[in-house]
Amino acid sequence: MKNLIIVICALLFGFNAWAIKLTRIERESKVNKVVTKNFNEIKNCYEKRLDEGLKGKAEVNISWQIDDKGLSKDFKRSTVKPGDEKLYKCLIKKIGIFKFEAAPAGQSFEIEEYPFVISSEQ
Repeated sequence: MKNLIIVICALLFGFNAWAIKLTRIERESKVNKVVTKNFNEIKNCYEKRLDEGLKGKAEVNISWQIDDKGLSKDFKRSTVKPGDEKLYKCLIKKIGIFKFEAAPAGQSFEIEEYPFVISSEQ
């Protein structure tokens, strides 16, 4: 459905809508690279919680802003399964030290519901 809306916007308003979509995809790709590069930090949060008794799989969706210095701010948790506040707090602490590509001066990028799914199961 989302792609259909983008196609309609592109047809009605010109192909600048494609550039907007591409920019968002490129930004998400760059965020993925930073998170992947720092995966051990994320993994450490989960391993710490496993040592404290958390079982199985954890799913956390987090939204945040990336400012014009490439720093993260304004974290919001949308989902935590299992409900684990300590895991969420550890994740945002780690994400908060990652350096992302900066937004244009005076602006910020919204990262919406970025999924962290971590499992000890093989």
